Amino acid sequence: MTDTASIHVTPAATRARHPVEAVPTPNRTPTPNAAPAPRVVIATVMPPIGTTGVQTHVREVRSYLASVGREVTIVHPSSGGVALARAVFAGRIPLAAVNNEAGVAWYREWHWRFLRRALHKELGGGDELVVYAQCPLAARAALDARTSPNQRVVMAVHFDGSQADEWVDKGLIRDGGRLYRRIRALERLTIPYVDGIVFMSASALRSMRRYGLCLDSHSFRVVHNFLSAPESASNVATQSTNAADLVTLGGLEIHKNHQYLLHILAAANRLGRRYTLDVIGEGPTRRRLSRLTRELGLEHQVHLHGRIPCGRAMLPGHRAYVHTATREVFPFALIEAMAAGLPVVSARTGGISEMLEHQSECVFWPLDNPDAAARVLVDLLDDEPRRAALATAGHARFASDYAANVVGPVLDAFLATGTSEGAETDS
Repeated sequence: MTDTASIHVTPAATRARHPVEAVPTPNRTPTPNAAPAPRVVIATVMPPIGTTGVQTHVREVRSYLASVGREVTIVHPSSGGVALARAVFAGRIPLAAVNNEAGVAWYREWHWRFLRRALHKELGGGDELVVYAQCPLAARAALDARTSPNQRVVMAVHFDGSQADEWVDKGLIRDGGRLYRRIRALERLTIPYVDGIVFMSASALRSMRRYGLCLDSHSFRVVHNFLSAPESASNVATQSTNAADLVTLGGLEIHKNHQYLLHILAAANRLGRRYTLDVIGEGPTRRRLSRLTRELGLEHQVHLHGRIPCGRAMLPGHRAYVHTATREVFPFALIEAMAAGLPVVSARTGGISEMLEHQSECVFWPLDNPDAAARVLVDLLDDEPRRAALATAGHARFASDYAANVVGPVLDAFLATGTSEGAETDS
């Protein structure tokens, strides 16, 4: 297999003859007479339909920009031909069965190749536009594919520190191993050369600074994830105490830490409180969670619903939203919970401490003591006026800080101008 890092960092004109030693694509800036609202091309290695936070972000951004009259195109690896892409991507399955790292390398290699090809077709006319890339791999493809200095590349940071760490969290690559080092090398040879960076949280910005990348303070902005307002607002102050108890939404991944949530329920049982829990999502830890549910005697309390296309529709009617992830940037699940009128119980992970105020808009619990966490949960659900007040405050926070009509214009302005006047930093 071709070395992934050497392909990613090489400019198109010299790729065949000079692999990793080649100088990365230099930063290109728009001409002074650039139009205030250029066409937006959203570049992503994932298909737009799906349940991940990145996929939700892509759909919400497209929806908002289209609503204000912007021309938006989504380009992903299958844009140039679904059948061929699927046939090539399927090669990951036998590789991963033998070696997880080989499967990840195959995934990244071919998604980058197909995305670059699709972007080359999209950008070939040389017209003025901005590519909004959803990860370093997509940004590298865009830098290689653009054909005009008027085609700016702005990268979104949905990760904490490095995407290599996310693959480690999934248990698919070795921390510090060869592929880990390649991924980090790609980031170091891509991120400094984009024209702008959108951080989903100030926490992600701080992590990038600790990572050691030099960032131009005039070319980045913290713009939180946002969500279209629900079609009908929940009456959060009077939600029935006879509703289902707890709900959580997200992929069943190792770092989502659902097993800890099951231990909290078992601890609550020992305190005389038997809460129900609806788990909406699918992933590699499902079998482990099913086994642990039986071991803890929670079969009649925990329901693993699997992947549901519009999981947020199931949120209303629960008494609280619970979250135990060990790595987060600015999770959509919590925004969806606030929009649905649910009080949030979570840890202070990543950007979550930026999202809500402890005790006035949410409740934080520890991730290292299920008995203490259970007491936090019992105290909340035993106090209905407090539960309702937190739900109301969280819903108000959504409306003021995370609704599409509030945050969308900030992102739109940054994509259009590429400047960060008045930008948040690491406060």
